[in-house]
Amino acid sequence: MLRFKTLPLTLAFVLFFALPAAAQPFTLNEQFQLPGITNGRVEWGDFDNNGFFDVVLSGEYTNNIDCYSALIPNVHSGIFDIHVGIFDSSYFCAIQSGDVNNDNKIDIAYDGYNVIKSLKITELFINKGNFILHRSDIEILIPMFQCNFNWGDVNNNGYQDILHSGQKQDNDIDYQLYSNDKGVYYGSNIIIQGFLGTRRGDLAFCDMDNNGYIDCTFSGNTPPLLERITKIYKNNGVRFDIFNTVLKDMNITSLDWADYNNDGFLDIVIIGSYVPDGQFLPIRQTSLYTNIEGAYFIENNLTNFISLSEGSVKWGDYDNDGYPDVLMSGWHTMENGINTGITKLYRNNGDETFSEVVTDIKNFVLSTSAWADYDNDDDLDILIAGGVVGAQRYTHLYTNNAEVGNIRPNVLNN
Repeated sequence: MLRFKTLPLTLAFVLFFALPAAAQPFTLNEQFQLPGITNGRVEWGDFDNNGFFDVVLSGEYTNNIDCYSALIPNVHSGIFDIHVGIFDSSYFCAIQSGDVNNDNKIDIAYDGYNVIKSLKITELFINKGNFILHRSDIEILIPMFQCNFNWGDVNNNGYQDILHSGQKQDNDIDYQLYSNDKGVYYGSNIIIQGFLGTRRGDLAFCDMDNNGYIDCTFSGNTPPLLERITKIYKNNGVRFDIFNTVLKDMNITSLDWADYNNDGFLDIVIIGSYVPDGQFLPIRQTSLYTNIEGAYFIENNLTNFISLSEGSVKWGDYDNDGYPDVLMSGWHTMENGINTGITKLYRNNGDETFSEVVTDIKNFVLSTSAWADYDNDDDLDILIAGGVVGAQRYTHLYTNNAEVGNIRPNVLNN
């Protein structure tokens, strides 16, 4: 019979507290100093083609008064240079990068509300190289804010078209699909059947059924009664037709697509606010929907994701195991009814379940985030900006400490 002696209490106490703490997967980059923003957007892109991801961002850094925007060059492996101002600072903005004219230089589409001018703006900036971006004189872009852009080749002509939705200067809600003909934009004749536009939501392109045509997803408030919607529209090459799904109708959303279960079909995660059947008041919600061979979606109820809205959700394979993990932040309502900010990183276990990863990332609200390997060490890092309840705004860069950089990570942009 084995017998064990009990350690003296003082010795046990010393041994317990002498154990090394679990290594944090991400470390705050203290050298990366930027004004904190809310109600804005952060985006990565190699704007000078030097092989390192640069940063572009815009948002609100004092309540409805001052905004900040900048393009920050990544000179070499995370050494960031002086800030380059390229566009009017705005909030409730969207920033999307894409190559308008196929010259292998990343251009920028940008919208938002300019406080100084009291105007909604939509602009396109053409990259001439060496961080020289010229404001395009294209006149068909309709000023809008409070939703999003996305780039995608809708008609498969080899050029990136622009999908844009939001609230116009006269406060009407609308959407625009701009077709790209060899770098020249015009109003598209491709119709999104029955769609009227959204605000206070999100949108994204994706090829959900692998037919070679990119489809589109919208969420937010839609006219005329500002009801919440979350809709997928399938592209048949001539028009977009509504695709019936079980997706909850939501607003103040963020959504992202990725093939989280590696079955060859893109799945969707979304955070936002929705009204359950039989109720009148909205609740915060985080939902993951599994794409079943492009035919229909089912909600994954195994995730135990925290319920969030008014924030950001992004896929990224931070541990390079081939399964996309998910970062999310925003407002959360606790059981006692108190609202608080939350940031969570969930590791994909590879069996359609997820495990929470403990990090030192601040709990952000009204947030925006993006993944990229800014230091070229073959693992994804995190750029995130937002407000902290009872504190202030931050824009933080977190470096990935993983030691498994054996493959080039996938940022999972669609």
